[in-house]
Amino acid sequence: MNRTIAATAVLIAFAACTEEEQAPAMSFELRPIESFESPQWTGKMAADDPVVATVAGTPITLSMLRTQVERAGEEADPEAILNRMIELELLAREAFDAGKYTDQVVGQAMRQALAYAWITDQFERKISPTDIPRKYRELAFRHMRNRFDHFERFVLHDVQILCCVQDDKDSCYSDMFEDVEERREHLKSCFEYHEPEAQKLRAMLAEAKTLAEFREKYLVGSMDIPSAALSEQYHTSSKIQDYDFQYDVDSTYEEQFESDRKITYRVFHKGVMEGVKAAWLANGKKAPFVTPVLRTSLGFHIIFASEFHPEQHWGLDHPEVVKEVEANAFNPWRQIYFNELVEKLCAEVGCVIDHQRLVPLQEAQDRR
Repeated sequence: MNRTIAATAVLIAFAACTEEEQAPAMSFELRPIESFESPQWTGKMAADDPVVATVAGTPITLSMLRTQVERAGEEADPEAILNRMIELELLAREAFDAGKYTDQVVGQAMRQALAYAWITDQFERKISPTDIPRKYRELAFRHMRNRFDHFERFVLHDVQILCCVQDDKDSCYSDMFEDVEERREHLKSCFEYHEPEAQKLRAMLAEAKTLAEFREKYLVGSMDIPSAALSEQYHTSSKIQDYDFQYDVDSTYEEQFESDRKITYRVFHKGVMEGVKAAWLANGKKAPFVTPVLRTSLGFHIIFASEFHPEQHWGLDHPEVVKEVEANAFNPWRQIYFNELVEKLCAEVGCVIDHQRLVPLQEAQDRR
């Protein structure tokens, strides 16, 4: 009997048992044939593959037994596995002879097994990260370019006490005052009263040597700073924001962002970018470090720079970039490749694709 038919018929035999007749739990898993290149798909066995058992004319070869033993683990008992293989072959024959091998019963199981085997063959054996087309590599590189092509880059953790979050400062406190001059005066006093608070918080954070220590000190200090009275009067509180930026430290803020120079990296408040640069220089061009209290048009910042990355300009073909792009782009590209291949094959035979039913197959492949 064909090995694929036999394996499927075993499933039918077990399904046909009553609750009292359920077969005992297997101590190992017999897996289906995974490769279309295996001679077991057609029943043709290699001439140099010794037969270790014959069940009513169906051979069980040494390679079959070795495969199942390897899958069962280091402590597997080859004799027990061979006996189980013989038992399953007998059960398969019994199911087949009883007429339970019909398309209505096993057709769906057969098609599922073939589909998963095809997926394994097409998307695990025949393609690899090195097959990602250039256009998808370029797309992935654009998303991570700042990690490889940048001026000096700083990874920052910014404790902020903000008096205003509006780009238009005259809009601050519009819910409290109709008169613009009153809003400006309230904003001015917010800065005046909160600067000592920011300095007090900075004193608690200044000695932090690690990001974890910085965060712990911040959690303690932010309970009372700014004070409850100031927070209520000016609607202020402290928070911590994580971000990074690159900055050409051999240039000035104005030369980079206020000139005709074409800049592709993000711009932040001058007080923040220049303040981080000055603190980095004061720390001997090393990280980590804590900045002094930095003032912007929005409020106060105390920044812990956890990482510093020197200027580098690596392109898409740099070995480190290739490795990172392939690691991040393979699964997304494989899904695209999957859909394109299925649509191509379906167009050739005139079928209709049920995309909702394809999703579990893609997810199963991604979990492998």
